[in-house]
Amino acid sequence: MIRTLFLILCICQLSISNAQVSLRQLSPENGKYMVGFKHFTAADSTRTYRRIFDWNHKSLPRPIPISIWYPATDDEAQQQLTMLDYMQILKEEEE
Repeated sequence: MIRTLFLILCICQLSISNAQVSLRQLSPENGKYMVGFKHFTAADSTRTYRRIFDWNHKSLPRPIPISIWYPATDDEAQQQLTMLDYMQILKEEEE
């Protein structure tokens, strides 16, 4: 019984580890329309918070990440954003 459970667990673990894809391997093709993207962070001073382990107990304005996707023209095409670049922006939003 224990051997059977162990075998099932090993098979599940192998299938999960093979299903994961590195972000460097993701390279979806570009669509036919140009799209612009801007990302910035604003601060909401009406909604403050305190960090738990901060020694000075200051109230900080809550950060608001803002991402804007918009139709772009050919003359706005400076650099194409890769999937890895976009994932980096999402990671920074979570921090």
